[in-house]
Amino acid sequence: MSGSRNRWWLLIIVCVVVVAVFYFLYVRPIPPPQGDGTFQDLSGWAGPIRDRGYHVKFPEFDLSLPFQSEYRISGLQNVGDRCGLYLVLVDAKGDWPWERDHRHVGGRLTLRLLKSNGEVVINVSGPLGAFIWWGFKDKHALYQKDDRSHFYPDPRLEYMVKIDYRPAPELHGMRGYVYLNTGAKYSGSRYR
Repeated sequence: MSGSRNRWWLLIIVCVVVVAVFYFLYVRPIPPPQGDGTFQDLSGWAGPIRDRGYHVKFPEFDLSLPFQSEYRISGLQNVGDRCGLYLVLVDAKGDWPWERDHRHVGGRLTLRLLKSNGEVVINVSGPLGAFIWWGFKDKHALYQKDDRSHFYPDPRLEYMVKIDYRPAPELHGMRGYVYLNTGAKYSGSRYR
């Protein structure tokens, strides 16, 4: 009788541990960072797999005008995937379809991500046409290849995001914003 009772207790303990691990790894919401920008938890389900991710959107600006800004943010969670730093172009009129050649686009962009101690994490710069244009819906996210626009966030650190944008005549009348995005690859949630 006591052996049977011990097995029941062991089974209950194992079930509680499995549920707790499942919750902490897959279900609990991602805590929002502190600082500038608007946070959105993009986590969703891809079949039986929890697809965790989030983005942080910084204020929009007019792509017709020069723009420089700095944003501070801390508590960026590492969800096990690289976090990208992008300039997003809002293409509300559909002037820039995915198949259009972007290599001739003028203007210039510098995006930097620094730790609070000044250590450079990301430093990408060049003509807008030299960036990769990743498109989704009515937006294009510009980034540099070879992982130069990506990093693994450390929630213990404070980061500073810096942008220096010089306008491209081809983008007159459009708006844009700086964007941090990580995870949510498979559930389709990243496109919200």
